[in-house]
Amino acid sequence: MLQVHDWPEHFVGDQITVSASTATRQRLKADKYIQEDQAMKRICADLGPEGKINYELWLEFEAGETPEGDFAKQLDRLQAMLQAEKYEKVGEPVVAQEFIDYDRDEITHPLLKEMLEKIDRRKV
Repeated sequence: MLQVHDWPEHFVGDQITVSASTATRQRLKADKYIQEDQAMKRICADLGPEGKINYELWLEFEAGETPEGDFAKQLDRLQAMLQAEKYEKVGEPVVAQEFIDYDRDEITHPLLKEMLEKIDRRKV
């Protein structure tokens, strides 16, 4: 699921919305979903039964309603925080704290919350 959810980004890019206003963020997320859904349908169209399975995994990730989908989404968010921290350390124009603040409340799994706390402590 974690691998499949990134596939459409190859075609539509990985859009970052952390510094956008709430209204803009919601619109960008909706647009991103539509673009990625179309890309996933194109990717999976010629894969037969495997395409259907992969598309369903992507939908499960996007919905985040199953325990697996929810955990995968949280893990992906945490990974974005870690990546932002890495980029910031090497001088890229990224503020890791923006990523942390943006998704902090979405991290609810105890193990991932513990990891988030460690990342956050390094920012102090």
